[in-house]
Amino acid sequence: LTLNQGGVISGTPERAVTTSFALRLTDAVNVSVTSTLSLTINPAVQLLTIETQSLADAVVGQEYNQTLKAVGGSAPYRWDLKSGKLPDGLVLSDAGVITGTPAIPGDLSFEVRATDQSGQSIFAALSIDVEPPPDLTILSPGALPIAAIGVPYRFEFKATAGTAPYSWVKKKKPKFGNLPAGLTLSR
Repeated sequence: LTLNQGGVISGTPERAVTTSFALRLTDAVNVSVTSTLSLTINPAVQLLTIETQSLADAVVGQEYNQTLKAVGGSAPYRWDLKSGKLPDGLVLSDAGVITGTPAIPGDLSFEVRATDQSGQSIFAALSIDVEPPPDLTILSPGALPIAAIGVPYRFEFKATAGTAPYSWVKKKKPKFGNLPAGLTLSR
């Protein structure tokens, strides 16, 4: 920065600094006055920008976890919903993480706001498409691990899709077979 005789400080600051200096003003009849002044040059402000442009689809009954991303400004950022609503079962944390288990299929649009520590705010329109659960499927193998007489046995059946919690029941008709003596199936 430079000071011209017309009393104008101008130029482009090169670094952040706080400085003080003495300034003397002299009039046409050679009368002078002096004053000490200070000037603070702040770091350049980077504009806050939301990088997240879209969100992954969700599935009813399955855990969902997506983190919103922003850059610039002064981190950390605080996130909230500006308008609209998230799918039922999902929540947005102040840190910008959308989590939960969606309960109802559908495509919901909403607007999020990121606010930095200096008060800058920016908005982004997003949506989450919640798909219905896929077909209920038993993931356990057709042949279970071998058991031995007199040795405790435990096998946990696994399933996917549908809506948990699951309820397991052995079909009752004789044509569907029987569990070996001494073993039971918990629900």
